[in-house]
Amino acid sequence: MKQKIIICLAVCFLFSAIDVLAQKTETNAKSIAIELIIDKTDSVNCRIFYGLSKNGKEILPAKYDFLFNEDVMLFVFYDKHNLYIYDIYANRVMHKTFELPLDKDSYVGFEQVRDRIDVQCYELRVYFFNSSWGSEGVGTFFFKDGHTYRLENTPRIIQIN
Repeated sequence: MKQKIIICLAVCFLFSAIDVLAQKTETNAKSIAIELIIDKTDSVNCRIFYGLSKNGKEILPAKYDFLFNEDVMLFVFYDKHNLYIYDIYANRVMHKTFELPLDKDSYVGFEQVRDRIDVQCYELRVYFFNSSWGSEGVGTFFFKDGHTYRLENTPRIIQIN
C-alpha cells in the first residue's frame, strides 16, 4: 500500500513539474495574432471576400479571394488584376499584377513539383480562361525548418522569412 502511495505522489510531482515547465515556455513565446478578415456583403453572387490583419491592424482589406497552402505556409489573396502572397507571419512575400483579368473562369492554385529531393516544392500557377494554354507561373516555394523559401530560375534560393 505504501508503494502505491509513493508511486502516486511521484507521478503527481512529475506532472506538476511538467505543468510548470509548460507555463514557463508559454510566457517566453512570441505571440503574433494573424487573422483572416471575412466579408460576406456580396450576397447576390454568394461570394465571400477575405482580408488579413496582424495584431489587430488591417494589412489587406476584405475584398480578395483567398487560398492557403499549409505545406508551404503561404496565404494568397487575389482580385481581378492583383495577387498578393503573405507568409505565416503576415509579411508580404510578393505582389503581382496581371494584364488578363482573374474572373470566374480563372483558377489560382498550388501544384506539386519535384525541383528538390529533400523537400516538397509547390508552384503557384494562375490559369486564365480555365485552361492550361492561358497559364502563368508566379513562383515555386517550399517550407523547411520553419522558413519559407522561393526558388528562382537561376540556381539561387531566396529565404522569405
